[in-house]
This record gives sequence, C-alpha cells and structure tokens, in this order.
Amino acid sequence: MNLTKNEVYSLLKKWCDYMLDRTVEGIEDPNLKGAMLCPACGFVHGRFADSILAYTLLYTKTGEEKYLIAADEAVDWSENNVLTPEGTWYNDINATWYGTGLFSAMALGETLEHFKGKIPEDIYSKWYNIFLRMVDG
Repeated sequence: MNLTKNEVYSLLKKWCDYMLDRTVEGIEDPNLKGAMLCPACGFVHGRFADSILAYTLLYTKTGEEKYLIAADEAVDWSENNVLTPEGTWYNDINATWYGTGLFSAMALGETLEHFKGKIPEDIYSKWYNIFLRMVDG
C-alpha cells in the first residue's frame, strides 16, 4: 500500500486527534494535567510522551496550538511523574525499569533536530535542557 503525503498527514492527524480525545484537560494537578488515559484500561502509561514528535509535526503543518500544547504537557507530565533519579523517564508510573527512556530521549532529540526555529524558543529551550539531561549519563 503506497500512501500519498496527504494521506499520511491525514492518518497522523486522525491518530493524534484520537489521543487528544483521551487527554486529561481542565485539571492543574501535575499528576494528571496533560496525561493520556489508555482507552483499554484507564491507566496513564508513561511512554505517551513519545508522541512529542507527531504532535510537533502536526503543529508545524497545521498551526493548531492544541498539538504544541499536547506535546508540551506530555513532556511536563513525564517530568512530574516518571522522572528517574538518573534524569531519564521510567516506562510507567511506579515502575522501576527505565530501559525505554532511550526511546523517549530519541523522540525528544528528533523533535529538537527537525523543529528548531519552528516552535517557540522557550519550549525549545526547555525540551533541549531535558534532552541534554537525559543523554548525559
């Protein structure tokens, strides 16, 4: 199956909008704000912040702030809820394994590489400092 570029963006938008529909909104509690609830179990799985690349791509393509907000809140949620003492992110809340932290660092690094100058500098700087901390060890 060969998809056109427009079909790929349309599918990505559909998936991201589906995730946004499952994102906790209207709550300032950092344990919940921006969290995405799993439709199967109602749990917040820690790896949802890996969606930063997809959300940021859609923000740059559509100009819709909701995607940048979702990406930034996913990063903030991870910083508040799954941060390891070593500076990376655990796989899930209350997990002790952080072997997947590499994938989160990769998603963050790819986002920084591809979207420098296309996202607000304050967000870019925050994400960049998190990325540096994650790969420092």
